[in-house]
Amino acid sequence: MSKLAIPKHTSDVTEIHSALSVYDKYHGKWLENKQFVEEIKLLIGDGQYPSSYNKKYQIPWYFGFIEAHKNDVKLKRITHIGSVFLNNIDRNEILAFELLLSNLETINQGKNNLATKTSDSFIEPINLFLRLIVDLEGLNHSEFTYSITLISEYEKSYEEVKLELTSNRSDENFRYTNDLFITGDYKDNKPIMYLEKIGFLNKTHDNYYLLSNLVKSNFLTRIKSLKIFNEEIPRVDVQSITGANNILYYGVPGSGKSYKVNQDYKDYQTRLERVVFHPEYHNGDFIGQILPVIEEDDDEREKLLYKFVPGPFTRMLKKAVNKPEEKHVLIIEELNRGNAPSIFGEVFQLLDRDEEGRSRYSISNYDIAQEVFGNPNIPLVIPSNLEIVATMNTSDQNIFTLDTAFQRRWQMTNVKNDIRKAQHSSIEILDTKVTWEKFHTAINEKILEHNDVMNSLEDKRLGIYFISDEDLEDDSRLLAEAEKMESVLEHTLFGDKVIKYLWDDVFRFNRDSIFKDSFKSIEEVLEVFHKSECQERFEIFNFKI
Repeated sequence: MSKLAIPKHTSDVTEIHSALSVYDKYHGKWLENKQFVEEIKLLIGDGQYPSSYNKKYQIPWYFGFIEAHKNDVKLKRITHIGSVFLNNIDRNEILAFELLLSNLETINQGKNNLATKTSDSFIEPINLFLRLIVDLEGLNHSEFTYSITLISEYEKSYEEVKLELTSNRSDENFRYTNDLFITGDYKDNKPIMYLEKIGFLNKTHDNYYLLSNLVKSNFLTRIKSLKIFNEEIPRVDVQSITGANNILYYGVPGSGKSYKVNQDYKDYQTRLERVVFHPEYHNGDFIGQILPVIEEDDDEREKLLYKFVPGPFTRMLKKAVNKPEEKHVLIIEELNRGNAPSIFGEVFQLLDRDEEGRSRYSISNYDIAQEVFGNPNIPLVIPSNLEIVATMNTSDQNIFTLDTAFQRRWQMTNVKNDIRKAQHSSIEILDTKVTWEKFHTAINEKILEHNDVMNSLEDKRLGIYFISDEDLEDDSRLLAEAEKMESVLEHTLFGDKVIKYLWDDVFRFNRDSIFKDSFKSIEEVLEVFHKSECQERFEIFNFKI
């Protein structure tokens, strides 16, 4: 016969909420039991039996407001829902009760509930109590204890339990005596007493519990659907991995930022989503938006509906929440080519993370919460297993700049523009004897020489991957004469990419710093570069490459 254990230490609201406040003070950090005892004594006094202080967290742990570390049960911390519950129980009862009910829908109260580790029953006792309250229009502790006996000892179904309890009520001579409670005495049901004290339940003069009017008017349908047996709940208790962060790779254009991101996160391809910001990219694209969709009704007739269609952020948030034991990655390319603060919107607040990688603050968003949790009232945070990675060019040609408030929420990682790391660094440019490394180094030195004259010129240096190896090669000398004209067109990429960039962008306001002053237009420069051969191509510059 399985054993059902229910917390029996305290239902005192002050003590329970004081226990929560001790953990909440540390904003999700792990707290040892010894330190908890020291701090709870400061709040409720030190006049109780020494061993009782370690039990003050039992009820909040039982309800899922506190969690234990997977490797050391002596380490505990407040959950996000626990923190929001504590801070709203006295000012927003509907939200607090919503969070409490949400936990009742998902956590195990019998088997696998660490707050009652001796319990191995599949019965969900609090859910059973609440369901019977609704279906029988009230319930007392004796009836609840008897219902546990009927289910666990006699393998009665829920419907059979209701019928027998109803029959007992109609029999004026029936009494609940101790010999009926084969599986134990659950009259001292501290979790139910706590629910009555916070106003979730009401208690009549003859000791029957009822749903409070607030709960009945807001949550009756959901309470009717609570699972009575935890084997019906498809949930595995796992410890969320920690350490995720917001990482911003920055550097000059072509320095290899995207390549580094691909290398760093190549093992996360099935748990990764990539998006590119641009001037026309908006909050609705990133977070999600209400869009018209066509669906078929029960009669297979098409009808137009308006539904929230999640964006990449919401999709990855949902995956991370549903798979807390796995790391998930959202990659944002070209972060500052879009208006990043506007695109993030209110989600911007969530980027501020604690030491374990979880948002320090929460926000409320009906649509995202409904999509992620199936519950629009649950506050949102970025979990510690969702990493957000972005790339950003430092060149001032980008359309939007990132303010300090936005940048400080990212772990900035500079991608060095080291030409020696480029695989094509030793390839010679077209038919010249000048390698990409030599040209890259010479031009960037010139750019830095003029950095004092032209502000932020260093951000316009050539990146090591500004061009590919295909842009450097020239095989026209191996072709027949008739094919050479076509080859000339095919092998103008270096000039059209690099030379044009230097003329139009880098030295736009001081072209004679690098080009011979005889050139008046980019067309003249490119014509000389393309028609020349070998080293003569670089005579467009006023210095020797």
